[in-house]
Amino acid sequence: MTKTTLLHVLMEWVKTTEPTTRLAYVVHSTLTVIELLCYISHELGLDCSAANKIDYVLALQRFSRQCAGQGERLLLILDEAQNYSHDVLEEIRLLSNIETPQGQQLQIILAGQPQLLTNMNQQDIYQLKQRVNVTYNLLPLNYGETHAYIQTRLDVAGAQGRALFHDEAI
Repeated sequence: MTKTTLLHVLMEWVKTTEPTTRLAYVVHSTLTVIELLCYISHELGLDCSAANKIDYVLALQRFSRQCAGQGERLLLILDEAQNYSHDVLEEIRLLSNIETPQGQQLQIILAGQPQLLTNMNQQDIYQLKQRVNVTYNLLPLNYGETHAYIQTRLDVAGAQGRALFHDEAI
């Protein structure tokens, strides 16, 4: 839950502070390669009725060049990425090849459970790991952070500052 919450905060921050960034957020992690490309296209406002993978990739390349020409960047956020098949992870690696004369146009964030790092260490998708610039592992919340998180969620739900759990429960 915390990972996804952070991703939503990131997306809101990008929308408000980086208006020249086009954003695609993919939350479904059991997609085939074609379904993933269609999902990304839909999120970016592109036609999602391509006949095959090549048509989707070419459309994304054209869109990338168009965005670069307008001074825009593309950000692709893939949540629950630990569930992606090897084929989909390989396609994500290939999408990272999309460049324009201005340089790397598509930034990709893979977010997932610890299994994602294990998956990326497998020999058949090691090339994807080589393209990763930054990795970060969220650690479990400590007692104070857990208490504050629970109280914030309760306040959002209407608890109005009332503590509904004993310390032992937290």
